[in-house]
Amino acid sequence: VAGGRARGYNKEGYQFDLGAQFSANLCTTTFRLCRELGMEDAIQDFDFMGAMWRNGKLYPIPATINPLEAAKHWREILGFRGLPWKGYPQMARVAFHMLRRRRDFDFVTMDPEAVLDLSDISIEEYALRYGGRVALDYVFQPLTASLTLGEPDQVGAAHVLALLMGLMPGLKFLKRGIGSLPAALYEECKDSIRLSTPVNKVVIDNGKVKGVETPEGFVDADAVICTTTATTA
Repeated sequence: VAGGRARGYNKEGYQFDLGAQFSANLCTTTFRLCRELGMEDAIQDFDFMGAMWRNGKLYPIPATINPLEAAKHWREILGFRGLPWKGYPQMARVAFHMLRRRRDFDFVTMDPEAVLDLSDISIEEYALRYGGRVALDYVFQPLTASLTLGEPDQVGAAHVLALLMGLMPGLKFLKRGIGSLPAALYEECKDSIRLSTPVNKVVIDNGKVKGVETPEGFVDADAVICTTTATTA
């Protein structure tokens, strides 16, 4: 279906997202397309909160290291008891390092050279180096698992930090779910799109896609989106 993991369904008046639930403010193309498709009224700010379970209680906390965003939740911050005491200085050290490196995560130029050093270590190594064991166990392990479905020793630090940096400028969601955007795009372009087509080979000539070879024969195409793993493709 159009959208892949960015889709959902409606049941008994409730919207369920099956994958992506929100979009970062820095994804300007997403919101430009919403405006072009007449969906501007569906764009809503998303106040992203996290929580930690400790001693039988759930403690909410704003999921940001942006001081201005965090200040809006001063009550939750003052009442937060979700970390053992030694975890606070550890997270303060990590937050300081992340703020120092923030400018290296430039989502306009998307230059990977600036964060190559962070690509050589796992997020587990990063958390232990700049924070400590509590920072890893209470913060980075659950964050890594929820954002990537991987474990901290399996995922590069640059990847997780890029996701976190992307959340910092703020988030938005769509009233009818993120999947409503690809659904609207598909309706607009469905005469030019062919979904769920088994492909044997993508034909490229002089750097441009010419079409695909399918079990039914050759099909002209201007662009191909592979919906299989990168290794298979």
